[in-house]
Amino acid sequence: MAGAVRGARAAGALTVLVSSNMAAPLVPLADHRLLVNTGPEAIAGSTRLKASSAQKMVLNALSTASMVRLGRTYSNLMVCAAGTNAKLARRQITILMQASGADAGECRAEWSRCDGDLRLALVRLLSGASIDAARLALVAAGGIVREALAALRSDSQHGGFCRCCRLASGLFVAKVKEPAAGPAPTEWEEEMTRIVVTEFVSLDGVMEDPKWTFQFDRGPEGDAFKYDELFAATALLLGRVTYQGFAQAWPGMGHDDFGRRMNEIPKYVVSATLADGDATWGDTTVIRSDAVAEIARLRDRPGSDVLLVEGSCQLAHTLTQHGLVDEYRLMVFPVILGEGKRLFPDQMSQSAPLALTESKTVGDGVLLLTYHPATS
Repeated sequence: MAGAVRGARAAGALTVLVSSNMAAPLVPLADHRLLVNTGPEAIAGSTRLKASSAQKMVLNALSTASMVRLGRTYSNLMVCAAGTNAKLARRQITILMQASGADAGECRAEWSRCDGDLRLALVRLLSGASIDAARLALVAAGGIVREALAALRSDSQHGGFCRCCRLASGLFVAKVKEPAAGPAPTEWEEEMTRIVVTEFVSLDGVMEDPKWTFQFDRGPEGDAFKYDELFAATALLLGRVTYQGFAQAWPGMGHDDFGRRMNEIPKYVVSATLADGDATWGDTTVIRSDAVAEIARLRDRPGSDVLLVEGSCQLAHTLTQHGLVDEYRLMVFPVILGEGKRLFPDQMSQSAPLALTESKTVGDGVLLLTYHPATS
């Protein structure tokens, strides 16, 4: 212990000793010394408060005050801790919910997108900035969330990127138009509903009947990838075959959060033949005619809704061919199947360039890929 204190001082660190015994050998070695007197326990009165407990209380107070002074807190919440295990990761999600007002699904999804960086996820939720913009703001602010947010708010007065305002009543999302010469723009455009296609895919693009995925371990990050997207969605958008398969299987698997969410989330099913009596899996709406126009109408609704497409090969092809997909979330497994229905259609009226926005390898070499339509 004495060597550690000497080493810290030699490295230029400020040393503070908290002790209940000023005659201890370590006392002269520290730059500053705090004496913690212990006496009769204030509440019970029958025993003495242990010196170690008293010292821990003082150390906690000092460390908390230091974290506040260093800007490592936000709204009285510690936001600089790392989610190095499952318990701490759950704690980070709770902190995100308390600090931002967002729901659990949104916070899990944002935390995952930010690779478990709590401060980055919080700045994103509160500002609506891109990951790169939020990260740069945090670096410039020395990791202090409040200062990063202040800088982003200042930047937003001159336009240039998507903004979110977190209000007590929920999330309002808007886009600031790109600035031109002259005064900052004042027109706002509401964000529209997004359609997200999520699929299990082989290396050669097969998505049909993905029982072949069972031979691979996708790991906890792969599980979180699927969990987060489901809880970030507001409804499922399915083809008839996938809907009927899910409707048969999931009611018997509603024993955990994921299963309950699958059963409770609203569903849209595209089918000209599905009878009303067969569309009874929870809150189901059947799209019977002019599916492309109806889905386009749903997509044009203002707000931050997410329609999640799972399986549904024919529907996914149709959405891709008509440019109605806003995001592809693909879990690519290291296997070549050679045959089966494939994710993308064989024919397109024109090419559709995509931009890879996120990628990660998890478990047994499984790739988690996120694509968005490339902007010109």
